[in-house]
Amino acid sequence: MNLVVIGLGSNIDPNDNIRTALRRIPELGEIRSQTDVLHTEPVGVPGQKWFMNCAVLLETELSRQELGISLRDIEGSLGRPLEGDRSGPRTIDLDVLVWNGTVVDEDVYSRPFLGDAVRELTPAQYATPPRTPATTGPARTPTPPESRAPEAMPRDP
Repeated sequence: MNLVVIGLGSNIDPNDNIRTALRRIPELGEIRSQTDVLHTEPVGVPGQKWFMNCAVLLETELSRQELGISLRDIEGSLGRPLEGDRSGPRTIDLDVLVWNGTVVDEDVYSRPFLGDAVRELTPAQYATPPRTPATTGPARTPTPPESRAPEAMPRDP
């Protein structure tokens, strides 16, 4: 069994796309916990809308390669192109951040909202990354409770 942190992000119809992705991810394993959904400033292509981001802790029997293929399939089903600029606006972005306690996406160290999500979901396994002025990352704002859809975004009790 593998324990994985998956980051989710969207800035094109983000409420619908995050909700749909959260409904699809349990096809790949069991969601053990989920972070709150945050609004985060875009990185990369200027002039984009802000993103909605969250992360889940998934227990899965899939290999890392199988999980990656399955996540790309979900992205494709939600309209994300497999080719082209992957830093521009997107319907959904699903990234493996941590695989069995090991950070496998270096963005965890440069984007505080990702590091915070990893620490929240795996506090016993994750060493706090160093924060310097160069790695403070984009601003984040918690999504107001009235904007959340708790029935569509389940969390462990």
